[in-house]
Amino acid sequence: MSELALTLLRMGFLALLWIFIYTILRLMRQDLNRVDAKYTKKSAISPNDLTKSRARVNRVVVVSPDFEKEYELRNGMTFGRSNEVSVQIEDDFASSNHAQLLLEKGAWIYEDLGSTNGSWLDRKRISGPLKIKRGTVLKIGNTELRFEK
Repeated sequence: MSELALTLLRMGFLALLWIFIYTILRLMRQDLNRVDAKYTKKSAISPNDLTKSRARVNRVVVVSPDFEKEYELRNGMTFGRSNEVSVQIEDDFASSNHAQLLLEKGAWIYEDLGSTNGSWLDRKRISGPLKIKRGTVLKIGNTELRFEK
């Protein structure tokens, strides 16, 4: 192989390597911007949210082996591993879009969205929509959802 061909081959390889590194960095930057936007975006208030003050439960505490975090309840709130859900759960047993919380007639209703491993209440798998009361503790894998006032 000639010296020129070998040099061109080396330059091509280096160019491909730099394109690969640039692509990785660009994807990392997009992910960081997406996470940043997720925490700075304000959600619109729906008419159902205005009635939430009548509900007896107004927050959920997510407890996992690694952390504990509190969230104010909102109509249409979703739980799961995906970046698009309202409450992200870092648990291998949670589905991407695991469950949702709806406000109906002043009462919070928890509904499993057909997740693979399900949601559990007192060691029993939830098979349909569940009315949430203060003190209810649900489990998604190793993560607990405690509903409080």
